Amino acid sequence: MSLPVKACSDDELEGYAAIHPEAAEELARRIVAGQGSREVELDEVRQQLRDAEEHEEELERDLEKQSNTVEDAINKLRALMDDFSVSEDLEDEINRVANRLEGSL
Repeated sequence: MSLPVKACSDDELEGYAAIHPEAAEELARRIVAGQGSREVELDEVRQQLRDAEEHEEELERDLEKQSNTVEDAINKLRALMDDFSVSEDLEDEINRVANRLEGSL
């Protein structure tokens, strides 16, 4: 029975190489041609991409948390201005800063 060695992965070829001469030849051919190392490099790039996507998701969660914290702080500042008597100049400056912060969210 013939083994479709060209369709086998490197791992499969390694498993069959000891008992199937065509698998051993194909594995040797791939090693010489560098195909095995290209597959390893491709796997490494895929893993790096997965890691980068996970890191991006983590950064997005952190950004969302920080945005919520800033929004809460702005709301507290405005509530304090309502609860306490502050000068018109101070109120204007606090509102300018709060508006700038809200614009960056």
